[in-house]
Amino acid sequence: MNNKGLIIGVVIVVIAILIGAGAWYALQQNPNNGGGGGEKVSITIYTGGTSGVYFPLGSKYAELLNKYSNDIDAKAVTSGASVSNAKAIGDGNAQAALIQNDVAYYAYNGKYMFQNNPVKDIRGVAALYPETVQFVVLANSGIHTLNDLQGKKVAIGATGSGTAVAAEQILRAVGVWDSIQKVNQKFSEAAQSLKLGQVDAAVIVSGAPTPAVNQIAVQTPVRVLPVPDDVLNKLHTEGYIFYVRQNLPKSTYNGMNQDTPTVAVKAMLVVSSKLPDNIVYEMTKILFDHVNELRSVHEKAKYISKATALDGMSIPLHPGAKKYYSESRMSITIYTGGTSGVYFPLGSKYAELLNKYSTTVTAKAVTSGASVSNAKAIGDGNAQAALIQNDVAYYAYKGLYMFKDHPVSNIRGVAALYPETVQFVVLANSGIHTLNDLQGKKVAIGATGSGTAVAAEQILKAVGVWDSIQKVNMKFSEAAQSLKLGQVDAAVIVSGAPTPAVNQIAVQTPVRVLPVPDDVLNKLHTEGYIFYVRQNLSKGTYNGMNQDTPTVAVKAMLVVSASLPDYVVYDMVRVLYAHVNELRAVHEKAKYISLETALEGMSIPLHKGAKDYYEHNGIIVPSSLGVIVPPMDYSTQGLIAVPQSFRQVIG
Repeated sequence: MNNKGLIIGVVIVVIAILIGAGAWYALQQNPNNGGGGGEKVSITIYTGGTSGVYFPLGSKYAELLNKYSNDIDAKAVTSGASVSNAKAIGDGNAQAALIQNDVAYYAYNGKYMFQNNPVKDIRGVAALYPETVQFVVLANSGIHTLNDLQGKKVAIGATGSGTAVAAEQILRAVGVWDSIQKVNQKFSEAAQSLKLGQVDAAVIVSGAPTPAVNQIAVQTPVRVLPVPDDVLNKLHTEGYIFYVRQNLPKSTYNGMNQDTPTVAVKAMLVVSSKLPDNIVYEMTKILFDHVNELRSVHEKAKYISKATALDGMSIPLHPGAKKYYSESRMSITIYTGGTSGVYFPLGSKYAELLNKYSTTVTAKAVTSGASVSNAKAIGDGNAQAALIQNDVAYYAYKGLYMFKDHPVSNIRGVAALYPETVQFVVLANSGIHTLNDLQGKKVAIGATGSGTAVAAEQILKAVGVWDSIQKVNMKFSEAAQSLKLGQVDAAVIVSGAPTPAVNQIAVQTPVRVLPVPDDVLNKLHTEGYIFYVRQNLSKGTYNGMNQDTPTVAVKAMLVVSASLPDYVVYDMVRVLYAHVNELRAVHEKAKYISLETALEGMSIPLHKGAKDYYEHNGIIVPSSLGVIVPPMDYSTQGLIAVPQSFRQVIG
């Protein structure tokens, strides 16, 4: 080789070395570029004791990371669970951990056991499953509410434990903390003390049913005290955002005779802020892509879902997890009604709540012609959700009346919301006292082709007077005025009661509402009109009503398209009930929205996502509401929106 060739060779080698060194330096300066075919990132996952839930789930998760990632080398280790796991994140001994969300909150904010050593490097990835806060008493005790604990002896958990902190926070919110006699005991000790009558109540934070409680409940029946909405709201107001609503079915323990609303903290996956974004993105993706493999090792993994991934998230998200959740969002349009009605303000607020709290969708509410046009919009694909009366939903699904030529087979139920009362209104001084008395009378039955006219026909046919009445088609306001002027003998109105049109005439012309007896309601149900529900009007509803009157109602309901993925609808139902108080602030009708009445008058098949939510929250779904699963393969990749409160913190 001549000198010229030698010089060129040396120059090439030097350049290669410099390029390599530069690339190495750049990688050190920007750790978020880690992975992607280079050296694997080592991740130690702190779990818990071998007899708990954290260890098998954490071990399986490490196995999944090693199996499905080319960039991660994961190892799960046993630990002392939540508190020690948070400290391990702070010390750099752990890069990931399983931990309760309340403990994560204390760690990040430097509270309680972390007062002197806050863990500012801790970041959230996903909320996993509920750890239920249970105030357990003997079933034969006289203690039925948290207020009844005043002056009682209560086992509040081990000294310095998360249970003891939860007991204090909740009982302070109730206002009885200072009055109770406090005993520090672990779960198993507390359960035995309760059985022996040495304490009046035991506070336990654990998955329910809890074995320690089950063991005593076999021979000594127990109950769990409810935690009402006002207490949960107060906890949130005071900054304890990690508490979430949890409902225990009556079958949880021997001695529980009714479903009980309580609260829960959530087990969650956390990581160090020092992990590269792309690595945490991949960790989050593997968690949800392969969740069924986690479910094979422990039943608690059944709760792991994108729909609840941010439910109770108490610390800032890691940017890598935030990117995963935000990468794709499903947009839905909600059809409501006219701006002067009830559907529009409720639907608009619900869309706002979905945009604020949902982990799966962005929503837009639009005005519409209400029930009939809303059902058609579901069928046409212009709406993915809508507010609609349950009788109209039934006609749409079955292809009856106004939908005879165009049934809406893809409409599915989500929740019954509030009653729209069927009112047969007469003047108070008339001789008409029963529906049978309408025989031969002139009756305003509602506008032509309206749901009111259909309801009038169904009910009066069940009574047996339909063919004999003189029928007049009129809207509510016209019918009320005609009644006042004596131009009709009765007016049929389907609306929330009191109805303004009736109230206006009743001020000067007293009115009554005719009762709809049980035999008529039963006949309606027998004939397949399952959407009618019992409704009682109090005697003060209108001027002229001197006694309570039983009538019937249809129900406003939330419906969706069958094409929405299950996990999206599950999340929509979760947001509806978790934030119902915000709906109640915009319209008084929302006071009726409740889990307890969610299926009352449900007239069409439930969407599977809604069914799953109700069953997970202890609501028994009747077989008559059988879910129809469309022949579609729904992708569950990505579609999550990150609430603003889970702000990204740059360390």
